[in-house]
Amino acid sequence: DLLRDALFETPPYSAQKILESIFSTQKLRSAVEEQRKTASTYGDVAKRLGQLNTEIEVEQFNRLLPAFIQNFVEKSSQYMGLQIEGDLNEAARFSITGEEGQWLRNLAESLSNGLPDYLSVHGNISLPNQEGAKVAFLRPGDMIFDALCQEVMNRFQKDIQRGAVFCDPKAEEPYYTAVYICQLGESSSISDKGHGSSLSNLMDRRLIGLKWDESGEFDICPPNHLLALHAAPPAALWKAGNLLRNPEEHVAKADVYARMVAETTYLQQTRAAFQADTSSRMDDLMRGFDFLFSELAERRSELARSVRQGDLKAANELEEVKKEQAELEEEKAKTLVFEQRRPEQLEISRMERIAVALVVPDPSPETIETYDKNIEDMAMRIARNFEVDRYKARVYDVSSPHLARGYDLESHRCNGEKVAIEVKGRAGRGPVHLTENEWPTAVNVRDKYWLYVVVDCATNPTLYRVQDPAFKLAVKSRKSFTVNIGDVIRAAEPD
Repeated sequence: DLLRDALFETPPYSAQKILESIFSTQKLRSAVEEQRKTASTYGDVAKRLGQLNTEIEVEQFNRLLPAFIQNFVEKSSQYMGLQIEGDLNEAARFSITGEEGQWLRNLAESLSNGLPDYLSVHGNISLPNQEGAKVAFLRPGDMIFDALCQEVMNRFQKDIQRGAVFCDPKAEEPYYTAVYICQLGESSSISDKGHGSSLSNLMDRRLIGLKWDESGEFDICPPNHLLALHAAPPAALWKAGNLLRNPEEHVAKADVYARMVAETTYLQQTRAAFQADTSSRMDDLMRGFDFLFSELAERRSELARSVRQGDLKAANELEEVKKEQAELEEEKAKTLVFEQRRPEQLEISRMERIAVALVVPDPSPETIETYDKNIEDMAMRIARNFEVDRYKARVYDVSSPHLARGYDLESHRCNGEKVAIEVKGRAGRGPVHLTENEWPTAVNVRDKYWLYVVVDCATNPTLYRVQDPAFKLAVKSRKSFTVNIGDVIRAAEPD
């Protein structure tokens, strides 16, 4: 009725105004809905939070990676016929020694340009006055580093899987620890699921660390937990107590628990992340198919017009277009169904125990000294790598007692600035102690003196940097040589 009145009415055109009002309201609702969709897709902070946290973790991992690579190469080289001369933070020469280095000789024969002249854990190393010198950037993906890793695993995998005994000066009771590798993959099609076929498309790979005591209580621990410990002598085995009974049974229970952790934690997290992105991926796919359908529809319309005008050649092309439309419709249906069910296609493609160890408590001074030295060495590597990455600096170790500089590192940065760095490493998060030599040096040097504190070295290393600690920390702590870790974190640079 309203349309009829609008078509035949005379002024003042009230029916037409009502229609315009209705259409305006509809346009407004459509505009608001479109804005809501756009805001929900691209402006929702909660939706981006997971991705941002992942990016932060990757950035932190990239900072720590050179330190872990340097530690691995330096410790394994003596057993692999690889003699290193120099500092891997800059450029270190290397040579092949003994029969243990035969794997490197074989690798050299397979390389068209032969082996490089230097090794480094950084990719931006330049060698002045040495044009043509080749420097290998040691990292995952580098041929030499990957070959070294593979050779170490081939030689020592049986020993690692058999297990070892370590000392932990911080432990009060003995415990087992094990490390597993977990890989997640997805089936190439829906029909593959549940048919025992191998999974494709590796999606994620994680290391899982477990520890458990005599009570059988399992806890998740960092996979790098063993890096700070050292081997226990055979005489210390008695401290393991009941854990020495039926070790195979202990490990079998750990295997089951690790599988449960992988399924309930990592697999479910990955599936949830996929599910959260399903809506946006479906929208993208729909827009893509709509574009293809519009092209085919336009082509079909043109061909149909030509057929009506008597073009016989266009008739065959029209049939081809109809066939393409039918195939595209079928492809669209399969693709959308697969995308909807994609989170369900994720499965654990590999679950393998790669190391197991028995750890006994040992509070002896020798063990504590070795443990603290491992922690300090790790902190020094992290601090040096930070200076090289951030400031392109040349860093010198001046921590030897006979030098008595009052700091550990001297960093010559690329902008000409020279700073003194005192490095402190902590297995967890405890107070930081400065010696009677370090604190006066910090007072005298002031802005050129930095305190680098690496906490959680035995679990998840994190670096905090404080410039001029004598001014920023002394007033707050009211102590001469001991600083609370909370004060360090609050005064640290916002890296």
